Amino acid sequence: MKKLLALLLGLLVYPAWAQTGASAPETAPCDAVIQKFMTRWKLPGASVAISRQGQLVYARGFGYADLAKSQPSTPATLFRVASVSKPVTSVAIMKLLEEGHLDLQHRAFGPRATSITPITPASSPTRASILLQCASY
Repeated sequence: MKKLLALLLGLLVYPAWAQTGASAPETAPCDAVIQKFMTRWKLPGASVAISRQGQLVYARGFGYADLAKSQPSTPATLFRVASVSKPVTSVAIMKLLEEGHLDLQHRAFGPRATSITPITPASSPTRASILLQCASY
């Protein structure tokens, strides 16, 4: 649970206690954990959603999406994910490899991938295997 919460909150952008979303007594412990996490890591805002068996069971916004404008976070607030997407992409690729749905020689964006700007093999990766590298492009 702690790892899941850290991952969810790692997607966020100074603690403030504005909250949005449905509040219920049974979710108070979860709210407290999120607020403690935000205080510890000095996060200005968070948007947290938890699902179970395909159903959304918790969705709350905490703090502020924009401190300067005092705009509160909502359950639908989008935060930049920065490099968090790299390990998620890697896990997804490895799952597809294990299940036989992907080969590392497949084109990263499909067999008919096109681009507005011409891409040469020397200037940009086009194979799925390159998505498993740690470098940013």
